[in-house]
Amino acid sequence: MPIAEEIAQARAHEHWIWDSAAEVGVVADVRRRFAGGLLYQVIENAGAVRALLVAVDGEPRYGSAAALIRPIFEMFVRALWINNCADDAEVAHVSEPANDDEAWNPRIRAMTQLVDDRNALGGRLIGLHGRYWDAFCSYAHGGLRIVGRRNADDFIGNVATEGEMIEIIRFATLMALLAASVWFDIAGNGELARQATARAAPYWAPQV
Repeated sequence: MPIAEEIAQARAHEHWIWDSAAEVGVVADVRRRFAGGLLYQVIENAGAVRALLVAVDGEPRYGSAAALIRPIFEMFVRALWINNCADDAEVAHVSEPANDDEAWNPRIRAMTQLVDDRNALGGRLIGLHGRYWDAFCSYAHGGLRIVGRRNADDFIGNVATEGEMIEIIRFATLMALLAASVWFDIAGNGELARQATARAAPYWAPQV
């Protein structure tokens, strides 16, 4: 599917998510509010990826879009960990403003494995971590992957391929739909959660 169609499809999913979110309530306890805030930001960041890949003056903002992929994944994993893996003491610790600059424990790989196991994801989430985490970090922190997509033989600019741009918009869309599914489930709307999961299913598969 061409990038323009991927962008249009991502936008349609985004509209569906926000329209559906208007139908669900809010759970008041700290654990669910914390998870909900993270899930909301996953969806918002995914929308920003989509918007950044729309060409402006002939150029998509690929580097900025790619830099958002790591926080999208990390916030999704943290949201699921808070929702149904962390104990009450761990939730209280990360919810305390004085601890906001501390590293989260467990670290991201172990947390992803816990989340994958607890949510019966069959290794798919930890598989995404194994395949992409180094790339996520390189894009976010100015590593060789992003520098290489800024350097052609005779100019500095965007040299990312359409396939590379499609890969990150599909990943962002997958995370947004999975985040919506968890959010709707927390809010007690199982039908909307099921619909979001169904929308996400094609995005688990590689683009062909």
